[in-house]
Amino acid sequence: MNYAKKSKPTLLYLFKTFVIIGISSFGGFSALVAVVINKMVERDKQISEDVIMNGFSLASVLPGPVAVNTVAYIGYYLRGWRGGLLAIFSVILPSFILVVIATHFYLEYGDLPQVRSIIQGVIPVIIAVIISVAYNMSRKSVTSGKHFLILLAGLIIQFFYSGYLVFILCLLGSALVGLLFFKSEEEINEAETQRHKADWAPLLLGVAFIISLGVSILTPYNLNLKIFEVFSKISLTLFGGGYVMVPILQDIIVEQMNWLTNIQFVDAIAIGQVTPGPILISAAFVGYKVNGILGALIATLGIFGPSSILMIVLSGGLRKFSTNTRWLSMLQAIKPMVISFILYSVWVIGQNLDGYLFSIFIIAVSLIALLKFNLNFLYLIFGFGVLGFFFLG
Repeated sequence: MNYAKKSKPTLLYLFKTFVIIGISSFGGFSALVAVVINKMVERDKQISEDVIMNGFSLASVLPGPVAVNTVAYIGYYLRGWRGGLLAIFSVILPSFILVVIATHFYLEYGDLPQVRSIIQGVIPVIIAVIISVAYNMSRKSVTSGKHFLILLAGLIIQFFYSGYLVFILCLLGSALVGLLFFKSEEEINEAETQRHKADWAPLLLGVAFIISLGVSILTPYNLNLKIFEVFSKISLTLFGGGYVMVPILQDIIVEQMNWLTNIQFVDAIAIGQVTPGPILISAAFVGYKVNGILGALIATLGIFGPSSILMIVLSGGLRKFSTNTRWLSMLQAIKPMVISFILYSVWVIGQNLDGYLFSIFIIAVSLIALLKFNLNFLYLIFGFGVLGFFFLG
């Protein structure tokens, strides 16, 4: 399939697609990447895996949540800066709504809504989606012993070591292996390099955010501006994704700002985990607790906006670099390493399962439906979510 010859998708397509992805992306950035591949590469054939790998690689070395930054790159790739902003908005929207609702019930009644049983029916489906994506990617990207060794090394390293530094070293190490031991034989499609004309809009948006942050810092104390300032600084200064940021968030939100108690902070993270989307959507909990729905909106804009705009600003440069033959050689080794990240997320997510026999049954049925019958995973999520509600509730 030549993706470059397809007509550009509409903004409505991007909105609907990333809302669906936002609803169904449980389990961290690797799970979200897997869902994106299943939907946009394997089913809709709007982009290639290389596009996602390019975005994922850039997002990994920039501040902010890796998954949301990757989504920003994909949106930019397909429809320029408008597509990038719309993709970010759409993928965050479902989790923002769910977190605000959950936070309201938590603050009103002192407990979380009883959604655990539904989640226990949905998580095995997500695991099956991740396995199916890893399988399909491996068929195309793990075609030699060298590819397999990179994948295996990535899995072994992740089982014994964790953290952002390990994550980056794995990516850099695989890139170096690709540069030294792989030779790119891919044909560079010139249409890929000409897809967008350069524009100044992302840079202007970045300048606007910098000015806004400066105003919030220099203006006498205002609660909404303070919320924006705190979360914008977090967005632009922390690397490694949501789980790496949690201890630093706790220090800032609980110890420095005194916006939450320790118990409330733990519950905020819990809500971010049991709802789909990035874990940093917990910022909406903090904002809602501090200043209602407006506070939730400002906190969400602050935590995701600056790093996403930085990603869009830099995406144009990556588009030009992505056709470099050395980069294509590195990509041959990066892909197996990314597959190892995706597979390892199965282990991470699986530790949150309760009923193992029931979960194994769901995973097996879902894998058959996905790999043999190419069934849309949304039907599986809905069906087994309902089943989980009745059998695990």
